[in-house]
Amino acid sequence: PSDAPNHYQAVCRALYAETRELRTFLEKIKSAKENLRRMEGETHGEPAKDLNELENADWARFWVQVMRDLRNGVKLKKVQERQYNPLPIEYQLTPYEMLMDDIRSKRYKLRKVMVNGDIPPRLKKSAHEIILEFIRSRPPLNPVSARKLKPHPPRPRSLHERLLEDIKTERKLRPVSPDLIRRHRL
Repeated sequence: PSDAPNHYQAVCRALYAETRELRTFLEKIKSAKENLRRMEGETHGEPAKDLNELENADWARFWVQVMRDLRNGVKLKKVQERQYNPLPIEYQLTPYEMLMDDIRSKRYKLRKVMVNGDIPPRLKKSAHEIILEFIRSRPPLNPVSARKLKPHPPRPRSLHERLLEDIKTERKLRPVSPDLIRRHRL
């Protein structure tokens, strides 16, 4: 509910953008029709008659249908089913994207690192051996029985414990004999 104005604006923007795309599409259709008419005038042919019968409402309906299909998802043909060569890619990858693409498709060849014609001893060891060597180089740990731990800091008492302690330390009443109680009642 609180995001309703932003959502409304986004929907309006999307509808406006779609309307502008439809308008430019219809303008391109109109200019293409005019070009075909000019070419038809030169060749004196009949095929342009079909295009003349398609009015702007028909083109708009086709456009809306295409946009609906795009929104709902269109099942595309697999690459192997294509009988034509795809058009060249219209965008250029950044150097990072080219490198990542090479790594993903494994189009690389690693060279061995050589120092004075030999592989350095550090590279001859596996990662597991290097880790074990590092662990062994550290001083050994003391056994648990030899370790001296600091005493635990006193834990602060809870409110319940403090209340019970106050009750226990209160002044105790003197015991009264039952005979004395009976005398006071009479």
